[in-house]
Amino acid sequence: MKYYYARVSSESQNLDRQVEYFKELGANPRTIFQEKRSGKNFEDREIWNELLLEWIKEGDTVVVKNLDRIGRNAKEVRECLIDLAQRVLQLNL
Repeated sequence: MKYYYARVSSESQNLDRQVEYFKELGANPRTIFQEKRSGKNFEDREIWNELLLEWIKEGDTVVVKNLDRIGRNAKEVRECLIDLAQRVLQLNL
């Protein structure tokens, strides 16, 4: 299953461009997870955590329009990717 994650950093920003991009890729609106939260703390990103903890299963794919939607800098993106890899390893054990 493919899931799509769209995020902007504040309530005043708009998610439309990311959502439209995902629809152009063939996304079903039910598989697009949208969040208006700062990228500062992963713990505060409820939708991201719900996606990872409750929806993603072995073999699934998470699509983002840009890597900066996952984290604010290379270090945060790297940490997120390591976390995802560890989750995959746990699923395979």
